[in-house]
Amino acid sequence: MAQERAADLNRKFWEKAAIEPAWYVVEAIEGEEFTLALTLAAALAAGALGDAKVLHLVDTMTATRRLRVGSMASRREKVIRKISRFGPLLFVRSLMTPELVEALSHMPKARGVLCAKDSARPIVVADAMIEFYRGNVPLGAMIEPTKISVGDVVRVVEGPAAGQLGEVWRVDSGRALRLDTHKFGGSAPLVIEAGHVELVEQCRRRPIKPNVSNHGLRERA
Repeated sequence: MAQERAADLNRKFWEKAAIEPAWYVVEAIEGEEFTLALTLAAALAAGALGDAKVLHLVDTMTATRRLRVGSMASRREKVIRKISRFGPLLFVRSLMTPELVEALSHMPKARGVLCAKDSARPIVVADAMIEFYRGNVPLGAMIEPTKISVGDVVRVVEGPAAGQLGEVWRVDSGRALRLDTHKFGGSAPLVIEAGHVELVEQCRRRPIKPNVSNHGLRERA
């Protein structure tokens, strides 16, 4: 019965994905997200992705560095760095088919289309979430790695998903979180920036305690 229900959900997903465009997540190899963005742009220009749209959210961070001019003199220089807001994750709006999933997964520098945890179906990002991402661009802001870890339970505090609880199943570049919401009544996984959640429950590993009785037996032996 469970297998039949899963097969029915899978069939309905692909039927809808083939006729209704939606936002999906494409994961780059770590550190190669800018290269993958260029590859996707080239594929769009060549018509290889049809009417798809690609969104790569980037922060611009301004800093200064000191440059030595002579043996004693130095000067300060402004440095502008571009940082991917969601680490290796980019967003693609398109009709989706298994063939397109395969094509996107084999692009240079691509790891593949992001699927739900323990599922082969691609994650769909709601239009409202994409608009929220676009409207929250902290240009020039310093970015601090999150202290949130895999296994922690967090609550989304901003945006369309505010109030939703999720368990962190991956942290990307210390800035983007992938949340499993099913344990808390959610219908889909969430991709959210670390600055838009609060920690509810921290996953703490219990320290391994030495087996005192065995240790004593070994000593007496």
